[in-house]
Amino acid sequence: MKHKLTNLILLLLTISLLHTLAVCMGRAKGAAVPTAVGIMRVPLSSGQDNSLRPRAADERTIIDDVSDWKSIKRGDRVRLDGRICLILNDNIRHHPHVKIAKRLDTGQKVILKQAFDRREIVIMKGLNHPNIIKGFSAKDDSGNSVMISEYTKGPQLRLWVKRLHRDFPKKVVPKTLDIILPIIDAAEYLQYKAKVIDIDMTYENIIVRPGNDEPALFDFEDAERFRDLPAEELRRMETTNFLNVVEIAYFCLTKKDIEHRGRFCIPAGIDGGDESPILPPKTFNPMIPDELNAIMWDILSKQDITLADLKGFIANMKRYALKGRHTHIGAEKKGTRAVLQNKAGKKLQACI
Repeated sequence: MKHKLTNLILLLLTISLLHTLAVCMGRAKGAAVPTAVGIMRVPLSSGQDNSLRPRAADERTIIDDVSDWKSIKRGDRVRLDGRICLILNDNIRHHPHVKIAKRLDTGQKVILKQAFDRREIVIMKGLNHPNIIKGFSAKDDSGNSVMISEYTKGPQLRLWVKRLHRDFPKKVVPKTLDIILPIIDAAEYLQYKAKVIDIDMTYENIIVRPGNDEPALFDFEDAERFRDLPAEELRRMETTNFLNVVEIAYFCLTKKDIEHRGRFCIPAGIDGGDESPILPPKTFNPMIPDELNAIMWDILSKQDITLADLKGFIANMKRYALKGRHTHIGAEKKGTRAVLQNKAGKKLQACI
């Protein structure tokens, strides 16, 4: 019995040794070697067909052509300027051409947006304001341009306002004034310094940053530069930036929408139509102070709104908001916002 056990042990050792030698010889010659699970493992340097090599769980095809934007789904990887970005979602709600992605080399989250023309890229690259999302351009291997901008977590202004009215009705006025001042500052920057008309400056294209409730404007797809417009068209559109501020302020105070006549905000007055007549804000929110209600109704009740009227409205809103308890969000806080924006811009610039 003892002799048989010894022979069995020797046999097993011999089989093990022969298997080891076969593996070593196979690797030296670059031949396929059968393994315990029956998978053919082919070395990359063998020069043979690697189609049988098992793919790693995280190994995916890298997309070098982003022209078919709708086909790019969550989990895909795209190459932009030689850098790999992992797509984290298919599309952002209300913005089918926008996706959230993560740079695999830095781990930085960014926003990718399909660029339909160079105009938006040129405009966004030239903007530098603490309440405007900074954007840069990148290209795939086929030369298609993609807008890359900083990722800002937070709700759209529309949702933020609805939550404010639902959960904190007594804070609607102070919170509205707190958030409208930075928006006014951004509108004045676009109007006087950048010379850009932001047609789509709406509550759906403004993100409210969590923590400090700072608004951030994005989406300049339909923006126009003053110098690119004929004189007559510029005259029709010159009120756009400030008219948008009126609409945003009215919505923040009342949760009601108003629409101006025409796509380009012609100075023919604001017309809400028969179904949604424009009424003083106090009609919808009795907590609005009389002075603020008068400022809003003074501009809303005009039949023909000129740029001078809007400048007066902006000045009155700033003066009212900066009085008393709201002074802390005035000029002394601009420096803090600028520092935050510069940090975000440098962080984004470093990862692109």
